Amino acid sequence: MNTQTISGFKNFSAFAAILFILAALLLFGASTGAGETTIATGGPAILSASEIDYPPFCIVDSDGRANGFSVELMRAALKAMGREVTFRTGPWKDVRGWLEQGEVQALPLVGRTPEREPVFDFTVPYMTLHGAIVIRKGTPDIRNLDDLKGRHVAVMQGDNAEEFLRRVDRGIEIHTTATFDAALQELSEGRHDAVVIQRLVALRLIKEAQLANLQIVNRPIEGFRQDFCFAVKEGDRDTLALLNEGLAVVMADGTYQHLHAKWFAALELPANRRIIVGGDHNYPPYEYLDKQGRPAGYNVDLTRAIAKAMGLDIEIRLGPWSKIRKGLERGEIDAIQGILYSPERDLMFDFTPPHTVNQYISVVRKGEGPPPTKVEGLAGKRIVVQKGDIMHDFALKNGLGAQVSPVDAQEDALRELARGRYDCALVSRLTALYWIEKHGWENLMVGQSPLLSPEYCYAVAKNKPLLTQFTEGLKVIEKNGEYRRIRKKWMGIYGEDSPDFKDILRYVAKVTLPLFLLLSVFFLWSWSLRKQVANRTAALRKSEEKFRGIFENVQDVYFEVTYDGTILDVSPSIEILSKGQYRRKDVIGKSLFGFYANPGERELVLDVLQQQGSVTDYEITLKNRDGSNLPCSISSKIQYDVNGHPINIIGSLRDITERKKAEEERENLQEQLNQAQKIESMGRLAGGVAHDYNNMLSVILGYTELAMEKVPSDDPLYADLKEVLKAANRSTEITRQLLTFARKQTISPKILDLNETIERMLKMLRRLIGEDIDLAWLPGTGLGLIKMDPSQVDQILANLCVNARDAIADVGKIIIETGSVTFDESYCSKHPGFVSGDFVMLAVSDDGCGMDRETQDKIFEPFFTTKGVGQGTGLGMATVYGIVKQNEGFINVYSEPGKGTTFKIYLPQTAGEAGKTEAKKAAAIPKGSGETVLLVEDESMIMKMSKMMLEQLGYQVLAASMPDEAMNLAEKHAGGIDLLITDVIMPEMNGRELARRINALYPEIKILFMSGYTADIIAHHGVLEDGVNFIQKPFSMRDLGVKIRAVLEEEKQF
Repeated sequence: MNTQTISGFKNFSAFAAILFILAALLLFGASTGAGETTIATGGPAILSASEIDYPPFCIVDSDGRANGFSVELMRAALKAMGREVTFRTGPWKDVRGWLEQGEVQALPLVGRTPEREPVFDFTVPYMTLHGAIVIRKGTPDIRNLDDLKGRHVAVMQGDNAEEFLRRVDRGIEIHTTATFDAALQELSEGRHDAVVIQRLVALRLIKEAQLANLQIVNRPIEGFRQDFCFAVKEGDRDTLALLNEGLAVVMADGTYQHLHAKWFAALELPANRRIIVGGDHNYPPYEYLDKQGRPAGYNVDLTRAIAKAMGLDIEIRLGPWSKIRKGLERGEIDAIQGILYSPERDLMFDFTPPHTVNQYISVVRKGEGPPPTKVEGLAGKRIVVQKGDIMHDFALKNGLGAQVSPVDAQEDALRELARGRYDCALVSRLTALYWIEKHGWENLMVGQSPLLSPEYCYAVAKNKPLLTQFTEGLKVIEKNGEYRRIRKKWMGIYGEDSPDFKDILRYVAKVTLPLFLLLSVFFLWSWSLRKQVANRTAALRKSEEKFRGIFENVQDVYFEVTYDGTILDVSPSIEILSKGQYRRKDVIGKSLFGFYANPGERELVLDVLQQQGSVTDYEITLKNRDGSNLPCSISSKIQYDVNGHPINIIGSLRDITERKKAEEERENLQEQLNQAQKIESMGRLAGGVAHDYNNMLSVILGYTELAMEKVPSDDPLYADLKEVLKAANRSTEITRQLLTFARKQTISPKILDLNETIERMLKMLRRLIGEDIDLAWLPGTGLGLIKMDPSQVDQILANLCVNARDAIADVGKIIIETGSVTFDESYCSKHPGFVSGDFVMLAVSDDGCGMDRETQDKIFEPFFTTKGVGQGTGLGMATVYGIVKQNEGFINVYSEPGKGTTFKIYLPQTAGEAGKTEAKKAAAIPKGSGETVLLVEDESMIMKMSKMMLEQLGYQVLAASMPDEAMNLAEKHAGGIDLLITDVIMPEMNGRELARRINALYPEIKILFMSGYTADIIAHHGVLEDGVNFIQKPFSMRDLGVKIRAVLEEEKQF
């Protein structure tokens, strides 16, 4: 025995007699407690029933005995109340029926649901879980509840999963089985598409049945939340109170945690890898790396002992403390083996009970005064601490941040102090003693009274089952003596270990035996009771202090109110929730219900509370002091007295402002998606209609023109034909607008200077809007170039100016302006609808009547118009929208009723040189010179009409109605063929493929494609490929003649 231990015995001898008496009293107290238990066991055994196949909650073991977490929990709860319980076993359908018929008194596992409330009464929940979906591996299209629509889904008959699925008609084909084991087996065999089940049950059954082809969808079912409780027949208040009290006892004394670890922890431990336990690499004697770089120290030995006792496969990973702590936050490690508890850290991690208490003291240089023992003594001193250590938090919390310098390790802090760079170091006492002895820093003095004595624990991320393994492991090594051996090994040399218990007993017995013989039994009994009461009071006070610390530091607002709503207590975080407008003292004594912004929400919450006893995550809106709204979620439950009468309501409020903003953003994105899908649907419709519709218009236009050439202009028939021609041209324009909106119009983009393009249009635009409206042109300077079909610029300006003209009642003003603008990512993130990059801006503004929000939301929809019948097609703005999107730009509208409207269009800038666009002049229709044209068209009417046009234009025509026929004509034709005119979309072969084959026979042949809709065969999203010649159906004889001459006279490019 070392000298410190002997000294400990000398100091101990003064109260050795009292300690021995205490030991005797504890023995006496234990026997007294046993007698009380015997008295309590007078009641009859409770009759219960367990399911046979709901692991790990309820099962039947190999001996035919009821077992499982819920069964053991009920046994423990009733044992704590001095009662026994016997179980019948059977399928859930039978078990439930036995309770409904009164054949049993209670069930150990019942999910609380609205359907069961009229039949059963429930204890407080002992576990809350979400349902999950099980599918066969390789099923890619089932990820959530909506994906089960139209699918064949299996559930256990009468289970809460069946009740949940049948509660709302979701279009799911539900199949029931006697057990979940059968449901999963049938799913594995391919007889169902999915099974809806509790996740932990699925894990256990899949593992036991070795159903390797099944997997659990890694997302809980939204809305399927299960509170698992004990249940009694409705109205059986006595049994319910007995179970509630027993449940409270086993949750408080650690039995619940023990059972939870036994049945659940192994199911959710990290799979296929070792458990990573982290710690500080330089924190002796607790944890450090030895000379060989291996983990060593008190914490390391403790962790290894726990791993051995619990059968855990671990890897101890030591590193810089700040890095280890961040690793736990990010999930890179599973647990920290030594972390000091604080209320702030409790919000981030879950902690085991402490395995030691770590005293933190101040260290100063000798001759510079005593080490400070209070915060006030640190004022004005240069303080050094370990970065991220609890003393770093302590210093910041006490307003010493300006004096504090953090370093990587406590060794570094002491070294800097010894060199005179700081006045005081705040470190662990044992760590300070270790390093001072190791480095010989004799000029340092260690404080005797701690500034802080925090509990030293294991910690894991929130809600991780691994915590129970370490908690149980600590109990095991404490019972088997391994904990004491490790503590003595590492702490004994610093005077931290206590004398051996057997030595104490022998020493105390020699000193105190005469005194013990003089004590009376009455004194022993009364003193034991007082001591038990004192211990219990101290434990309750400590627990209250711990939970008060949590209560006062959490972000959520916790409250307790009377049953009529009067606030009894509220956590200080009410100040955070209310943005500083309310403090605790402002709301205590007032009615919680008076803070509701919407009385209807208040009544709904009250109704649910009265019917179910609790509400969970229910969204409400509260009123702040300034009248603004506070979106919150409320979770609360009613507390009852022993007679089952409601007394108080406890609960929490959570600020969901950010959640609501995120939901609003999701709704906006969904709305944009819906609009995009609507436009895409219109595009498909336009593409499908355009081909056949334009073919028919081609026939009407062509034959009308041919007929007009055969009739004198003064003939009445000529005027009638002219009206037919006008109607056909107008129909052509409507079709083109539809294609433009759907981004299917075939275009030929060119690099343009937007200012030059607009200036050429101004004269026409002034004629379009009339003399009563002033047109102002404000061109921007240094404008970038754009790539766009010039005719589309004409369409945009014409449509916007006509709309602006119609919005102005009498006289007014329209402004056209351009400019360059650049949007960065940060701007676009705050302005939905904007895209980052360099753009040329085109704005058209008017001072007309303006638009309300509802009109703006529909302005770009096809066929939407605010004009009267016959005054517009509703395609003008849809055309503008289609052109902008086809050219990868975007458009925004700014308007208010009575304040005019501004449309801003942003078109992406491009590099290159602007080409010259010359105005077209009317001229005589160019004629052919006897060139041979191969015409391919599968529509016979268009074929006949086009052949007549070509022959009238002076060309020799080889006509074919199918690609194969065209190939035969080309192969057999004796002379040359100068031009191929082919439809794009045909049976057997498209026009592009035909052109390739003809080109192989006649390398010098020119190609002209014609179509009412190209279907991206010669164009991408309507943009023609370079070198492709194209004429849009329907076309006139002039259009055809001009286009043929242009193709025949250009350089060959195809």
